[in-house]
Amino acid sequence: MQAVSMCVDNYTMAVANTPARVDFLTEFLSDLYEYEFSIGLSRSDGNSTWIWANSASYEGYPAFLTQPTNSDTYGYLSKTGDQYQLKSDDGMTNARYYTCQRHACDTDHICDLET
Repeated sequence: MQAVSMCVDNYTMAVANTPARVDFLTEFLSDLYEYEFSIGLSRSDGNSTWIWANSASYEGYPAFLTQPTNSDTYGYLSKTGDQYQLKSDDGMTNARYYTCQRHACDTDHICDLET
């Protein structure tokens, strides 16, 4: 199961699966969303593996602040002091902001420049 996203057309939820992506998203989004935002990490239930919104497997980065419980199905970044840390919950308690991304135009991703 992928994270539910309201991204449209050819956009997907921006994922924070590398140090560079975490740095970019936290710097970019900290001005927009002060404390918490979704990062495209989810699982269908407590026995499932975590996956990113782009269907890539979660490889342990960023590390969860605390071990997720069996009811936790969504990962999000939360600001503690001046640091963002990965936390998890059931995704039903609190709505969170998220950011959509689109592939850059290249030979593998042809973009319609007329739109």
